[in-house]
Amino acid sequence: MRNAGFTLVEVLVALVVGGLLLAALTSVVAGLAQDLKKTEASNGFTQLEAVAPTLHRLIESAVPADEASPIEPDALALTVPPPQALGAIGPLKMNLMVRRSGKGQGLFVAFDSVEEKTDLPAVVRQRQLLVDGFSRISIDAEPSADGAPKRLPRLIRITFANAHEDPVVLTFRPRISASGACRFDPISMTCRA
Repeated sequence: MRNAGFTLVEVLVALVVGGLLLAALTSVVAGLAQDLKKTEASNGFTQLEAVAPTLHRLIESAVPADEASPIEPDALALTVPPPQALGAIGPLKMNLMVRRSGKGQGLFVAFDSVEEKTDLPAVVRQRQLLVDGFSRISIDAEPSADGAPKRLPRLIRITFANAHEDPVVLTFRPRISASGACRFDPISMTCRA
């Protein structure tokens, strides 16, 4: 007749199997935590990848303004044509701003009318978040070749730095000619209106 309970061998086998399961579970949880950290670190760069073409189109479409636009490490103002959805309302002032956001530094955009008589919808004037989650974002520009204050910069660089990765630098070149009369097309080597 067998007594109720477990033998010493059965208890030891159960402890070994339980320890192996616990070790495997710990390894899986550590891997998930590491993947989560990588995902959080790359999340800002994923946002940046999605927004870069829009930034490129906006900066590329900039036109010379009546007055020089100051370029600061945390702000850039350029005159751009309005989106087609707004109709013929005249040029807009695009303001790119680096501000604190919930996840670190973020890049925001807002538009304002160049002409005082133009009434823009409130949603266009509101500051919109483009990307966030970076430890540092800075804006830099290389002045035009002749250094004239009313000309567009030759190059505009926006640097996005994350605490876990090397910085990513987006470089833009406004395509309007110095006179503002046309856009030079490097494919056809012609000036287009």
